[in-house]
Amino acid sequence: MKSILIYILLVCVISSCVNDNELQNIEYYKIDPPIIKSVTALSNSSIKINWVENSKEVVKYSIYRSTTGNTFNKIAEVDWKLNYFTDNQVDTTESYWYKIKANSYPRDSRFSNTIKIQYKVINAELIKTENISTTDVKFHPFNDTFFSINYTKTPISLEIRNTNDLQILVSNFGYGYGFTIDRQGEIIASARDKIIDLWNYNTLEHIGALNVRGLIPPSHYLKFHPTSNVLYSSNLYFSHGSDIISWDIQSKQPSIVYESDKIITSFVFSPDGNDLVFNDNGKLYSINLLTNNLQPYLPYLPTDLIQFFFLNNNLFVAVNDFVNIYDLETHKLITKFKANIGQVLLSEKDMLVVTFDVDSFEIWDLKNGRLINRFSNSNNLNRGAFSLTSNHLILYSMDNNQLCLYKLLKSWGVD
Repeated sequence: MKSILIYILLVCVISSCVNDNELQNIEYYKIDPPIIKSVTALSNSSIKINWVENSKEVVKYSIYRSTTGNTFNKIAEVDWKLNYFTDNQVDTTESYWYKIKANSYPRDSRFSNTIKIQYKVINAELIKTENISTTDVKFHPFNDTFFSINYTKTPISLEIRNTNDLQILVSNFGYGYGFTIDRQGEIIASARDKIIDLWNYNTLEHIGALNVRGLIPPSHYLKFHPTSNVLYSSNLYFSHGSDIISWDIQSKQPSIVYESDKIITSFVFSPDGNDLVFNDNGKLYSINLLTNNLQPYLPYLPTDLIQFFFLNNNLFVAVNDFVNIYDLETHKLITKFKANIGQVLLSEKDMLVVTFDVDSFEIWDLKNGRLINRFSNSNNLNRGAFSLTSNHLILYSMDNNQLCLYKLLKSWGVD
């Protein structure tokens, strides 16, 4: 009895003289954390976590989850007899990180190891090819249709097709060389000769025409502003450079944004819509749309750029011999990987990038620079587009005039 009282007194003295961190190191209070062995998908909306216990003094287990990898929230508690938990509140648009803590008295264990699982593309399956002569493919922002120009018809026509099977939904609709659609998916602008035609996507009615200065039809590069219904066009003059013109769709009146001696064949808008960014001989320049001032853009970028994209408000993708991803706030390079780059197609929704040349094409996970799969390019694909609204990839072969439809196969997978 005396020995027991001395032992209890000793424990109380130790407890009063040490802080919580020191208490964790005392063997009497130590609870070893569990080890997560597997995270598997039971369905698209259900994920099962299995672990192994490391201590016999466990009362229950607490399961923690994060969608960022940084901030974790407790989502459940299970009895000590269980070594698994099923999360039925998951979404295929998110990535998930899990970790577990063993609960006992008077102290809990440290956290277990952390395991990440995400819904991602694991392969691509060629499901259909179709002969067509075209130069571009663009997708509707809100449904499973896409647009392509058919040069085999007279006059040259703009067609609307179903992304799932390439079926023509509307033919002989519009005509011209360059085309684009506004951010609401309602107005299509298509260029021909010195005219930009405006069409209503829902009714297919011709709703007006814009008179364009220019020399040849293919010079018209068209893009709607991301936050206003203003159309911008770049008209190429090989003798002295390019002009950029903005068009008010309601009044159909043009305004010269910039008269340039530079060759502007494509451009993008900054996330806030204040700057128009273009590539001239591998270097980026921006035109402030409020002041019309021209200046170098992101001068820390490589100077041999082939393509460039704003991935979202924080990330910028610059492509030369590598795919480089920069944080726009810190200006730091966060991901860089080598790919067989002839052309790059980007899906912001799925954080995927497709790179291809005449020999092969590759699908990459843009978040971590992981190669998902590499495919031989028997069709000599050197043009293409990426569906942003479905699970399909459409590539175009200029050499043999083929549209190739691939189905992207997705599944939950552990990183």
